[in-house]
Amino acid sequence: MSPSREEAKGLVGNRGPEESVDFFHYLYTQPRRRDDAVSLQRALAAHHPDTLELMFGLWLEDKRTLAWSTR
Repeated sequence: MSPSREEAKGLVGNRGPEESVDFFHYLYTQPRRRDDAVSLQRALAAHHPDTLELMFGLWLEDKRTLAWSTR
């Protein structure tokens, strides 16, 4: 179940940048939580202008890790 805008805002609104990175990284590294992470990304984009850049950075990091682990 995807969080509402208010729930998503509450989840990250009081966290610092490092905690937000850890939180999103956790979501993206849990296969069952990826859909929730995408929902959070969409819900938070309006509240946090840098959310899309953060999510792209985590995606790129995951992609590099995956590429390295398959060599």
